[in-house]
Amino acid sequence: NRVCGCNEPCSVCGDGKEVDFPDAMVQFPGQPPIRCGTLQANGFIGSIPEGQCERLPNVINRVCGCDPRTPDPTPNPTRPPTANPTPNPTPAPTNPSCNICGEDMSGNDLSIGVPDAIIEFPGQPAITCEDLQAQGDTGFITNGQCDRLPGLVNRVCGCNPPCSVCGDGKEVDFPDAIVEFPGQPPIRCEALQENGFVGRIPEGQCDRLPNLVNRVCGCDPRTPDPTPNPTRSPNTPPGPDPTPSPNNPSCNICGKDMSESMGNPDGIVQLPGQPAITCRELEEEGFSGFIPSDQCERLPGLVNRVCGCNEPCSVCGDGKEVDFPNAMVRFPGQPPIRCGTLQANGFIGSIPEGQCERLPNVINRVCGCDPRTPDP
Repeated sequence: NRVCGCNEPCSVCGDGKEVDFPDAMVQFPGQPPIRCGTLQANGFIGSIPEGQCERLPNVINRVCGCDPRTPDPTPNPTRPPTANPTPNPTPAPTNPSCNICGEDMSGNDLSIGVPDAIIEFPGQPAITCEDLQAQGDTGFITNGQCDRLPGLVNRVCGCNPPCSVCGDGKEVDFPDAIVEFPGQPPIRCEALQENGFVGRIPEGQCDRLPNLVNRVCGCDPRTPDPTPNPTRSPNTPPGPDPTPSPNNPSCNICGKDMSESMGNPDGIVQLPGQPAITCRELEEEGFSGFIPSDQCERLPGLVNRVCGCNEPCSVCGDGKEVDFPNAMVRFPGQPPIRCGTLQANGFIGSIPEGQCERLPNVINRVCGCDPRTPDP
């Protein structure tokens, strides 16, 4: 049946339609890839069963392009022999102008944000967004193709409205920090912000970004630069300029509720895009006003564990110590740790209060948390 073409002729794109991209490759489960033009020819000669034929238009439309083609123009009539021959005019395309970016929800045309970006369609040579738009402006893109282009070129050509990834009037504070989204490669916060400015981020995604990137990229409003000192009057005797001082309030890197000093001042803190610094040095910068208020509010959650900002924690419970300091205890997703080291971490405040309360029951069997027998 299939080899001899015994089925009824099948139009793979549906009645009255032909594939727009005959050289594009389409693939079906368990079958080798096939050119759209070859698939169409197989349908015409009856090599596609009727049951399969009915489902094909919806399956291949995106790859092969199945919208009705613009009809070819009617050929000019042959001139009478008596007329003076004149050269035929260069044929002009018959399609209306096409905006490859499409329209927004209000019906306004969107424009290209990245004209030099490269677009590649199956079976077609690569082309820049600017050249593709030029083809659309001159009518070389059919209506059927034009309707599908916005969804294909939107992200590459930057067709969306400008997007502020941190929200209106805000910019990322940590441009070199790396942010990751599910199924996407890591990207620098600054590169993400630039993609938003040129329209590479769809509007629906843009609305959700500030909440997603705030912690990593730092999206709180920046502390304004200090107002410059007024110029001295000419009749004022010149004197040495005072040493400029930071204009930020004092910042406790462990948080406002921490009455105790940090437990691990020599701990090393590494913030995205910043050089490593000890907890003591970072605390001194905070007390001296070198840390903006918006960054200060985020620091406790970042340095708490490293700098030992929590209340002292007895991992075995009040009045108890581990009996087996060299025993190894494991927690899900964490590397093994000696019971003695865990206890030391608790004493210097590197264990959050919520975790501390649960530890005695968790480590008792391994570390030995029962009260010790008093020495004679």
